[in-house]
Amino acid sequence: MALKYDNVLFDFDGTIMDSGPGILRCVCEIVEEFGYDMPEEAVLRKFIGPPLKQIFRQVFDISSQETDCVVDRYRELHKESNAILEADVYPGVVGLLQRLRNAGAKVGIASVKRETAVVETLKIHDMMEYFDVVAGGPPGVDIVQKDLVMQDCMERMGIGVQGTVMVGDSLYDAEASEQLGVDFCVALWGYGFDDPDDVTKHRQVFVAKDIPALESFLFT
Repeated sequence: MALKYDNVLFDFDGTIMDSGPGILRCVCEIVEEFGYDMPEEAVLRKFIGPPLKQIFRQVFDISSQETDCVVDRYRELHKESNAILEADVYPGVVGLLQRLRNAGAKVGIASVKRETAVVETLKIHDMMEYFDVVAGGPPGVDIVQKDLVMQDCMERMGIGVQGTVMVGDSLYDAEASEQLGVDFCVALWGYGFDDPDDVTKHRQVFVAKDIPALESFLFT
């Protein structure tokens, strides 16, 4: 079977890695520590993936200065508690990545999460070998546009729009793909789309309910 795309980009949180448990635990600790009202589960899930400052400000309607304090404290909690170890690779992902590499595909990660954190997590799980490029947010920058990260990833991979697909679980991935003219595949196993109707609002070439479905789509 042949590859449908020469180049495959993946989001990280909610697509390659289920990092929800550690993130959500730290968010709940922040809510209690700062005295905020605990959001509903559907709202809490929105913290997995987007830039931290953006989502904290949006959910709790706090000032820029307070947001800075909250995010700094969140990062302290995340580091102190080794929350990075609470992330697990989604079942089937490693096999898919191996098959893509064996078929000659170029594979990259484009995430708004800080690049150092993505690389550290991949190293813990011995997964760096599967990716040509890991692109993420730079140190000290907390609000990063997803399309800029994707563009950076493609430039570092030496690829263009033609023959490239982005696989992600959120509207940020969908919107960035549309802006760049990159084909987009929805990963329904992630955290980004709570309502199936949300998926239809964005241009996509395929909606993958699970890893086997994605693999069948990527190999014609």
